[in-house]
Amino acid sequence: EGNVNEKEIILAGIDKNGFTFAKKLKTTIQKISDINPILCKVSINKKNPMFTSVKERLTVFGKRKTVKELRYSVTILKNPFDAFLSIRRMNVASLKTAWIIFGSFIMVYIVNLYGTGFLFRSTNVSQVWIELLVVVVIFGLFVVVNYLVSTLADGEGRLRDVFIASSYSLLPFIIFILPMTLFSHVLTYNEEFIYNIYRSFIMGWTLLLLLISITAIHNYTFLETIKNTAIIIFGMLLMVLLGILIYSFVGQLWIFIVSIVKEVIYRV
Repeated sequence: EGNVNEKEIILAGIDKNGFTFAKKLKTTIQKISDINPILCKVSINKKNPMFTSVKERLTVFGKRKTVKELRYSVTILKNPFDAFLSIRRMNVASLKTAWIIFGSFIMVYIVNLYGTGFLFRSTNVSQVWIELLVVVVIFGLFVVVNYLVSTLADGEGRLRDVFIASSYSLLPFIIFILPMTLFSHVLTYNEEFIYNIYRSFIMGWTLLLLLISITAIHNYTFLETIKNTAIIIFGMLLMVLLGILIYSFVGQLWIFIVSIVKEVIYRV
C-alpha cells in the first residue's frame, strides 16, 4: 500500500523459490496496477552472505526506465524511421532522456571546440560560449517552429515528440565527433581534407536524421517533408529577424528613457 503511487518497484527474490514467487507477484501487480515491476534475482553466498555480485547490480540498473530509453536511442542510428515512429506511437522515450541527450550534446560540443587541434580550430576560444549560445538558440527555434508549422500543416506530432526526436537526432554528433577531435592533434595541414570530410559526414548524418524525424513524427510524405522543412527554415529566419527588431527597439527605448531621466535630473 505504501508503494501505490510509485511508477516502478523492484521485486527481489532469493534464487529458486523466492525468485519464482517474485515472478508470480510481478504478474499479479501488472494485472491490477500500472506500476512497472522490475525483477531482481538474489543469489546468496553462504560463506559470505553480505556479498552482492556486480552482475546483479548491473542487471537491476540496466532495467531502469531511463537506462532502457538511453539504450533504445541507439536504434536511431540503425533504423531511424521506425525508431521515430515508436517515439510518437509507443512512448519509448521521455523528456528526461531527451534532456540527458541534449545535455550530452552541449558537453560534447564544448569539448570539441576546446579540444580540437589548433590547425583545425576555427573558433576563437574567447567566443566559444557565444557560439554555443547561438547553437542552443537555433536548436530551440527549430523545435518550436517545427511544432508551430506542424499545427498548421496537419502534423501529428506533439511538442514533446518534436523535442525528443530532435534531441535523438543529435546522436551521430555526440558519439562520433570526439574521435576526430582527438585525431585532429596528429593530422597535418595537408591532411585537412580528412578532417573536413569526416565532419561533413557527421553533420550530414545529423541533418538527415532531423529530416527523417520530421517525416516520421508528423506522418508526412516526402514532398510534404521538403515543403514543411522549407517553411520551418523560413519561420526560423523570420523569428530571428523579429528578435533583432525587438532587441533594437528595446535598446532605443532604453536610451530614450535614460536621456529623459538625465534631462530631468539636469533641470532639477
